Amino acid sequence: MTTENPFPWREASKAELERALDELFDRLSGGRPQTRERTSESPAVEPLPNALDQLTVRFGLSTFERDLLLAAVGHELDARFPELLGSPPTFAGLSPRLPGAHWSALAPDGPLRRGRLLTTDPATEPLGLVRRPWRVEEAVLHELLGLPQLDDALRPYLLPLVPTNADRLPDHAQATAQGLVDLWTSSQRPLAWLSRGNDPADVRAVVVAAARALGWSVLVLDGGRLPHDPSQVEDLVERWQRDAVLQDFVLVIEPEAEDLAGYRPIRQWLDRAAAGTMVWIAAEAPPATERPVIRLDLPAADPAATSAMWRQALGPVASSLNGAVDRLAQQFDLTPRAMQEVAAEVRLEVAGSQSVEHPSFEPAELEPAELEQMIWRKARHRARGGLDHLAQRLEPVAEWPDLILPEPQMQVLRSVVTHVRRRHRVYQTWGFAEKSRRGLGISALFSGPSGTGKTLAAEVLARELDLDLYRIDLSAVVSKYIGETESNLSRLFDAAERSGAILLFDEADSLFGKRSEIRDSHDRYANLEVSYLLQRVEAYRGLAILTTNFEKSLDTAFARRLRFVVPFPMPSQADRRRIWQRVLPQATPTVDLDWDRLAQLTATGGLIRNIALGAAFRAADQDRAVNMADMAAAARAEVAKSGRQVPSQELRGWAP
Repeated sequence: MTTENPFPWREASKAELERALDELFDRLSGGRPQTRERTSESPAVEPLPNALDQLTVRFGLSTFERDLLLAAVGHELDARFPELLGSPPTFAGLSPRLPGAHWSALAPDGPLRRGRLLTTDPATEPLGLVRRPWRVEEAVLHELLGLPQLDDALRPYLLPLVPTNADRLPDHAQATAQGLVDLWTSSQRPLAWLSRGNDPADVRAVVVAAARALGWSVLVLDGGRLPHDPSQVEDLVERWQRDAVLQDFVLVIEPEAEDLAGYRPIRQWLDRAAAGTMVWIAAEAPPATERPVIRLDLPAADPAATSAMWRQALGPVASSLNGAVDRLAQQFDLTPRAMQEVAAEVRLEVAGSQSVEHPSFEPAELEPAELEQMIWRKARHRARGGLDHLAQRLEPVAEWPDLILPEPQMQVLRSVVTHVRRRHRVYQTWGFAEKSRRGLGISALFSGPSGTGKTLAAEVLARELDLDLYRIDLSAVVSKYIGETESNLSRLFDAAERSGAILLFDEADSLFGKRSEIRDSHDRYANLEVSYLLQRVEAYRGLAILTTNFEKSLDTAFARRLRFVVPFPMPSQADRRRIWQRVLPQATPTVDLDWDRLAQLTATGGLIRNIALGAAFRAADQDRAVNMADMAAAARAEVAKSGRQVPSQELRGWAP
């Protein structure tokens, strides 16, 4: 049903059905025409589109197939047909009385049975096809009356999709929506694949906007609820294909779990659903099917357009934020609706009693710096998306004074902050992004022994930049199966692009080590995975940090493409003294601690923290302050974990 006004369609469909039933009854009765009295709902003389004609054309019904279907409809709606035919229509009862009868009308692959237009009671199977009574499916009956309905059996699995932001589709998404319209109006009706690398709400809005342009409805397949019995899935697919032909539906298949692409009922649905318009929304390609697959990418909005959307959402207050709007646009990938929601949340927090629908809030109600920080943090939380399911989010608590490093390293870390904060000015305002799209990502390599402060430095950067920090579990990313590591990385970076978060690849040498010499196909694919990762790191809009305990094991080609390289050395004795002084919280009771003697121990910052923690528990157990003896005992215990002993001269004077 594609007409804009459903009532003329409904009236015309009902009137045409009544006319067709009258005509069929006249032919079956063999007598004088018995045309019923027309109601006020009868259409004008000029014929209008109607459900019966549309169904006949779309299913390619022959004249006899159409008559057989109408007889079944008449048996349900018109008291004359049961009186005339007795039982529901059968092939044996109708074929002698109607011209053009053919046995293939009841073939399993014919439109009446395969299209689920007619059904029969399984108990009548012994009668055979000739004498078996046939009934019209309820969904078909509603359609012919001009009241299209989704089959009741499909309702638990196919849910309507009407995102609220479809009416405000951003300009950068218009071309993709038009691409879907062109695809759906082509003769092939391929499976459209929209990558979920963009915000899922944006992608769904594009689908709804394209469907609305054609007057179609959008449904979402809840794949997780599909039955596991193949025969039940087959039944649902047949019902969907019939309803998809009767009505113009778009079916969205959007796997939520990472393994849903291989979920058997979903695969069966894709394999069997030859009819109907379907869209696959996922980072991974759909499982192989006979239907052709066409990928459409939703381009990201350019920073200028994103800044304009932020200004529209924030209203007059945007002018007081001194460049913060551009930084928001550069850092976070949010939909226009998400921007509006961030603005509404800030408005409610600032004004308390103001309604979400209030158009704006006054800049004078809050200092610009406070307002900027509030908007930034709410945008950061809103942008997290699905990254929490793919990596571990760390809550940064460390600050610059907690980081004890030589001054050259500290200068490089401050430069990292500068590059992240000022990239909009350099890339966009000063035009560097127009020169080349390569190498715009900000990446850093932290190398050095375990415990020298690499993760701590990442925390300091995240706290300074007020960004989320995610540690990547490489054991969950790397797979022995060809192609799976690349797929995992794709999901990870796609989610991270929306969040603008800092990515911390801990002990990255296990994945990004020197590319091996090619001995077989597995070596070749492993090298492709490294190359893929290099491309994603270079293009990542946020900050990517890689840590390694063995810098020399890292591929030199990889190291060349990193913007910053920060070596983390073993701390000097002077640095160790500073670490000892900061590692104990102010609330910890201590007695007679000698910082110079503690600094004698050759240890990393991580080891010093563990020793201090162990000493604190030892003292707490004895209900007293931490002393040098506690430190000595904890030091021996920590060093013993590595299978070695503390040199006696390093603990000289720690305890009596």
